Amino acid sequence: MATVSGTDESKYEGCSIPRMSIARTQKVDDQQLSGKARELLECHPHFRGRSNWIEIKCSGNCMSLSGKLPSFFLKQLAQEVIRPLGDFKIVNRIVVTGTIGEMFCNQDIESIQNVEHQVFPNHPR
Repeated sequence: MATVSGTDESKYEGCSIPRMSIARTQKVDDQQLSGKARELLECHPHFRGRSNWIEIKCSGNCMSLSGKLPSFFLKQLAQEVIRPLGDFKIVNRIVVTGTIGEMFCNQDIESIQNVEHQVFPNHPR
C-alpha cells in the first residue's frame, strides 16, 4: 500500500478523468496505484493512445516503469507525469530505442501498421 496525494483537477487538456480522485491520505493497493498511473499517462498529450508502450508495476512504496520509447525525453517525461501520485520510489527501466521503427522490429507487420495508424491517423492504408 502507498499513500497518494492528488487534486481533483486535470492538468491536461482534453482529459475527461479527474487528475486524482483519491483523497490525499487514503491508502490504495498496488493495482489501484498502477491504474491511476496509467490514467495519468493516457491523459498526457505525449502518451495519449500510447500508454500501453509502458508497463507499470507497483509494489509497496516502489513503482517500476519498463517498456520501450523512442527518446530519452519521453522516458524522463513518463516518470515525471506519474510523480505527483505520491511519495514513492520510481524505478525507470524504460529502454530508449531511438526510433518508433526500432521499437517494433521484432513484431509482426499488423502491429506496425496499427502503430502507423495511431501516428498518422489520416494516412490511407
